[in-house]
Amino acid sequence: MSEETKEKGNAGKLKLLIAILAVIIVALVIGVVLLLPKGGTAKKTAKQLSLGEKYLSELDYEQAIEAYEQAIEIDPACADAYIGLADIYSKTEDLEEAEDVLEEALDAVKEEDISRIERKLKKIRKKKEEAGDTSTDAEPTRAVNVLPTEAPDVTAPPVETLPTITPQPTATPAPEQSGSLTSVQAISKASVGDYVTFGTYEQDNNLGNGAEAIEWLVLDKQDGKVLLLSKYALDAKPYNEEHTDVTWETCTLRSWLNSEFYRTAFSEKERGSIAETLVRNKDNPGYGTEGGNDTRDKVFLLSIEEATTYFDADPDAEDPARRAKVTEYAKAQGGWYAESDEYYGNGWWWLRSPGLDSIQAAGVGSTGGVYRSGRNIGNDNGVVRPALWIELSDTTATPLPTATPAPTQSASLDSVKAISKASVGDYVTFGTYEQDNNLGNGAEAIEWLVLEKKDGKALLLSKNVLAEKEYGSFTDWGGSNIRRYLNEEFYYDVFTEKDKKSILLSNIEYNSIYDFEIDTANDYVFVLSEDEVRKYFPQESQRKQASGWLRDLADVTSREASIRYVSEEGKIYSEISSALGQELVVEDGDEYYEYVEEDYTGSVRPALWVDISSYTATVMPTATPKPTAT
Repeated sequence: MSEETKEKGNAGKLKLLIAILAVIIVALVIGVVLLLPKGGTAKKTAKQLSLGEKYLSELDYEQAIEAYEQAIEIDPACADAYIGLADIYSKTEDLEEAEDVLEEALDAVKEEDISRIERKLKKIRKKKEEAGDTSTDAEPTRAVNVLPTEAPDVTAPPVETLPTITPQPTATPAPEQSGSLTSVQAISKASVGDYVTFGTYEQDNNLGNGAEAIEWLVLDKQDGKVLLLSKYALDAKPYNEEHTDVTWETCTLRSWLNSEFYRTAFSEKERGSIAETLVRNKDNPGYGTEGGNDTRDKVFLLSIEEATTYFDADPDAEDPARRAKVTEYAKAQGGWYAESDEYYGNGWWWLRSPGLDSIQAAGVGSTGGVYRSGRNIGNDNGVVRPALWIELSDTTATPLPTATPAPTQSASLDSVKAISKASVGDYVTFGTYEQDNNLGNGAEAIEWLVLEKKDGKALLLSKNVLAEKEYGSFTDWGGSNIRRYLNEEFYYDVFTEKDKKSILLSNIEYNSIYDFEIDTANDYVFVLSEDEVRKYFPQESQRKQASGWLRDLADVTSREASIRYVSEEGKIYSEISSALGQELVVEDGDEYYEYVEEDYTGSVRPALWVDISSYTATVMPTATPKPTAT
């Protein structure tokens, strides 16, 4: 064979090899594309839905139609987009087009969304039959999801049917009428659907005449408690100030409601009547977005479920009772409001439920419909309608006295009044907890060291280590087992209802596991930080009084996490809280190692702030507590 023939043969083989490689590469690219997560599509869809809802609430139908059509182009199975389009055509009396859109949706949406489309289609057809009768009156049904402490379980059946709640809105809240109910005792006499007043907040944007009384709609009454929802949208706030994945537990709106708003709107006496509520944070019912951990709050927002149980059960219904006027003050803070005649002054108010994903939060639009896909959490023109439970036990029944734990030593102080008289460095008693491991004699009174007194409150640290607990797997204070234990099991087992009214919700700083930047949490009970230990116990010999876990994150690697800790000798160091180890596994005769997560146990010494303002006029804080004898 000639050299020329060989070269031609080799060239042919090379071309064939290149062609085969090209086919393989194309196949790999296609495979990778098919395997890529669809998160980008979901986010694009969510963006278009948010735009559609925004334009719809602003009655900009042309832009809303374009946004919803783009959402369908991105995700042809998006039920919310079809329903949004149908709403627009229904509003513009183009019922034929609305019907066509929904019939098209029946062939496109997922099976679990078909019932929603069918309900909407039934309404459109009924509207066609009624030749323009657009009445949307509906009788709301009763269900319970947000519950006050000690309330029946969230799954408890309805106990009565509520009357239709149709507030008569005005553009700007007017001063209260003479018939307004203004006290907790009067609130106890109100019926579901009535308006009552409780607390004050700036509403007319005239700062010179002081804050106006807040009007509330009575949504529910049960077990000596009343659920209230503000009649008006009182302020404008983003759901979360940072654009990041968030839940109700971690959002800044929750922090604001339970700190600044709570302190501003209610007097000390009023705060004593607000029940702490076990808030159930369920996943988004349509998209499955995680709702996060349940929380315990004084003030909260309604959820999607509550907005469709206390009001019209159909989230797509334009329920007048769900609409809320925006106060002049909230408008001045940037709150959006509709300017059309039919919906003039109505705002778009936040719900606490997540939206299509964790950077969207659900809400109620100016027309009264529930937007389950939500709006971007950073939207600062969304408005706020706070909700809360009022404790009526003092006005509806005669409470039985609770037993007072016996002091563990004659010098112990066992009441808030006595705590107010104690000095920094003294020991006081407050609450009870099993300590001597003799269950037969009941729980013992907890002794606390007074660390600081200022501004009508006292900081207490337990004298003894009260529990041994795992800090938590690769987490910071915000997600730790200890924080959950202290603010749930410990808080509810240790303190009476009367005790809990004196424990302040504190804004606690800690360093985040994500970037080690300072983050905050609202807690009733917590552990000290390293800075606080060094402040209150400047000498190492004193620090044994603070032994146990601190809330400072020390270090995180791919193999282990560590938290700052105080030893029994008073030394501060980094203690491993969780680590990845290897464990030998024998299965069907095969041996192999797999990674296992191991969490480490440490001592827990609770701390809390007690409100003593009722018993103090002026308290001069002492910078450093008196050292106690070893």
